Amino acid sequence: LSSTTPLIRSKATLLLGEALKRLPEMKLNDAAVSVLCDFLCDRLADTPCVPQVVFALHGLLMNHMLSDGKEVRVMRDLIKEVQVQSQTLGTRTQVFEILGVYLAKYPNTVRSLAREFVYGVIQAIDSERDPRNLRLTFPLMSNLLRLIPDAAGFAEELADIASSYFP
Repeated sequence: LSSTTPLIRSKATLLLGEALKRLPEMKLNDAAVSVLCDFLCDRLADTPCVPQVVFALHGLLMNHMLSDGKEVRVMRDLIKEVQVQSQTLGTRTQVFEILGVYLAKYPNTVRSLAREFVYGVIQAIDSERDPRNLRLTFPLMSNLLRLIPDAAGFAEELADIASSYFP
């Protein structure tokens, strides 16, 4: 995980992600989840490893609850470090699913990061063209507007995104 070779780092991160994803029954205490969050958030800055880190975060978020402010750090770092539209289809899909998990599992965190979260969603969704991902993004925008009343302040941006698919 700390190799100087990008390929080795990305493969090691992928192995960690596979364990988190394929072993949902694996019991992790809060300290272990916290360490994993910190490690994966730090690793988001490592460009060659971003797809594997997103994969690992997806597994962690799907199968474990974050606490002690780690859900805030993960969201902020994901929004800040991942240029979603420059990623592959699979990675973009996982980012959209992560955003959906946040809306479902961490509504208070989403509300506390309201403007930041809405802006991150808009950035992630903007220019998405794959129909499989669009099936994820439209409900994401709808749920976002339901959860964050202040998202109406971004109504023009959200409308611009939606209108690009329905000229």
